[in-house]
Amino acid sequence: MLTVDAWIALGLALLLFVIASIRLIRTEKRYGWVRSVFDSIHKPLLILDHNGQVRHHNEAVADLIDKSKKTSPPTFISSLLPPKLGAAILENINNKTVPVTREILVDNRLFHYSISPLIFFTGNWYLIEIEDRTNLKDLTQKTSFYERLLARVRNLIIVTDEQEKTEWINPAFEYRTGYTLGEIKGKKPGNLLQGPETDPETVRKIHEHLQQCEPLKTQILNYTKHGEAYWVDMLIEPFRLIDGRRGFVSVENEITAEKKLENRIKKLDHLLKIKDSMIKQMTHIDGLTQLGNINLFTETLIREWGRAIRKQTPLTLILFDIDQFHSWNLLLGYQKADQILKEIALILQKHIRRTTDLNARYGGDQFVSILPDTTAENGALLAKRIQEEINALNFHHDAIETGHVCVSIGIVCHVPSREDHHVTLLEKVEQQLRNAKQKGPNAISVENGNCPEA
Repeated sequence: MLTVDAWIALGLALLLFVIASIRLIRTEKRYGWVRSVFDSIHKPLLILDHNGQVRHHNEAVADLIDKSKKTSPPTFISSLLPPKLGAAILENINNKTVPVTREILVDNRLFHYSISPLIFFTGNWYLIEIEDRTNLKDLTQKTSFYERLLARVRNLIIVTDEQEKTEWINPAFEYRTGYTLGEIKGKKPGNLLQGPETDPETVRKIHEHLQQCEPLKTQILNYTKHGEAYWVDMLIEPFRLIDGRRGFVSVENEITAEKKLENRIKKLDHLLKIKDSMIKQMTHIDGLTQLGNINLFTETLIREWGRAIRKQTPLTLILFDIDQFHSWNLLLGYQKADQILKEIALILQKHIRRTTDLNARYGGDQFVSILPDTTAENGALLAKRIQEEINALNFHHDAIETGHVCVSIGIVCHVPSREDHHVTLLEKVEQQLRNAKQKGPNAISVENGNCPEA
């Protein structure tokens, strides 16, 4: 039989057991959601008591566990984690050096761990957070290697984000432009590098490709911090920044020397074209009257002759000869006589001015005009107006038969065939000029040939 004291002691023990059970159930209900969140965290987490026993760990710890060992809590940390890592954590706990954050190299794997104390009614527990930074270490080493490599590259390299704001530049870029990373970071490089002679169309094309996230290869004129102009051949490529954002990398090769040489070649080419034009002018233009010379006349006649054959259109020649020009030379002198030639040339240019027409000096005192697609009748009307204006020139002398400057004119029109030759047309117009001369000064002679009526 139990004594009263024994029954009281048993009752108190039972009461304490019930109270503890109720508290445990309430705690489980209250903190059950906390455990769910704890288990869902992807980073390895452990709860450790002061004796080194693992009270709980999440699923991410599985990547660190030796699969041949017991993994269900409670178990000692030295049996769960790599021995060197577990020993380091226990040493920090035993030495009371918590909270603490450390890194340790275990079998060529770099671990980062932190220990934070947790206060429970059961005593001091600890939250252990572990991160395997082996890949990060490799990445850091590789990044450091590539940064050192890019530091030795002579190309200008600039990295921008999707808003075209600078993220990074290499030393070659700093050296050439004069801008440090601190000065240019977060700013649009175009606002600093482009200047008064930068091509706006190239700038527009760059912005367009960046907005469409497309690669681009182009050349652009930039300016350094101190205003020095320099040319670059640039390649822009879209890529992802380290944090996943969209960005662009521009690799630039300076071509200032090449551009200077190119501009010099262009200037020389321009000078050569001017020289060629001058040579052509010397070989095709009459120096006194600035009309075409006999060379240009011959080339044009052959070309228009062939065109008239293909199109079967009339081709008219008008040959002018200044009457008694030798007498004008003797009476007025060569300078005045040359002025007569110039005045007549201006009159011809005034009346015969279609782009297909040509006025040329045919000889010392003769002029010739080529009029494609023109009938004999229209050619004669045009020649008559020219003759009347020449008669009105302010050159007079009583020793001249007519008393004023006048011209005899021969006109011929012909629709050529492939059996014809352009020399025949020249012979005919010269014959018509002789006919006009025989009629007397200031006369016109016309041969219609096979041309249609106007």
